[in-house]
Amino acid sequence: MKSLTSAAPLVLALMVANCEDRLPAPPTAPTLIPSESSPAAKWVTWKLVTTVTSIGGPRINCFRPYDYGDVGTTLRDLPPLGITRSAESIRFLVPDGWWNDPYAYVGTVVGEDFTAASPSFDLSYACDGTPFARSPVVWRGQVSGRFSSNGSSLTAAEVWWWKFPTGNEVTVHIDWTATRQDDLLDQSQRGTARVAPPA
Repeated sequence: MKSLTSAAPLVLALMVANCEDRLPAPPTAPTLIPSESSPAAKWVTWKLVTTVTSIGGPRINCFRPYDYGDVGTTLRDLPPLGITRSAESIRFLVPDGWWNDPYAYVGTVVGEDFTAASPSFDLSYACDGTPFARSPVVWRGQVSGRFSSNGSSLTAAEVWWWKFPTGNEVTVHIDWTATRQDDLLDQSQRGTARVAPPA
């Protein structure tokens, strides 16, 4: 079950949190997917492995920021990571855990180093049994890292920030390792980048 309800104007889907079951994940804007006619629109697939390295911040009632475990959780059998590069621009289509619900980051690449991010999104979440008592939270995410010299692998660090009206902030740090697969993402995958965060 997806976890958040987004109020951002670019968001495509609404989600409700279930903090005792599945946990919130960050959303994305659909405008990050280039048109198929663009020469830069070749999404190359990568085999991605993620590991949660830290979860920080105070406990906020039932809110928890990660869906698949705790610190040390490693996900190996994920749908493919999609990456497209054009000059100094880079875009990531990131799988949402085992759900085929990718979310997107856009940024820059200089040499082998890259940084990409999402905009901030105004969201809300609710605890079990209180679907009409939602609480506000703002999410944003970023990933930065480096390609290997031959371009066949990468390492990166992803960070999610959840900011509450009280000023409290919860963060999740996730390490990435990925190896390039030479096929392109198919049309169905390119067309599904929606507001579904990485749980």
